[in-house]
Amino acid sequence: MCEDLEVFYDRLQDDPQQGESIGRNCYKVHFDIKSKKTGKRDNSRIITCIKIEQDTIFLLTVYDKAEKSTVKGKELTRLINQIPE
Repeated sequence: MCEDLEVFYDRLQDDPQQGESIGRNCYKVHFDIKSKKTGKRDNSRIITCIKIEQDTIFLLTVYDKAEKSTVKGKELTRLINQIPE
């Protein structure tokens, strides 16, 4: 999985706003874990939050698409509130 994260970080540096916008400067990004050997729809997702003024991208959570379909409202707010000011 470490190699998969390295590839993800490289992609994120090239395009920090990649993925599906879910509001509040957050994006849901497909994350392929090669060892999982499943189709694209069944793999994992990473929620990112971009702080443009600090030129920082926070990885809020990683989840398995087979176990959870998305991150919604209150959970997203809780994750964003954990970002240091």
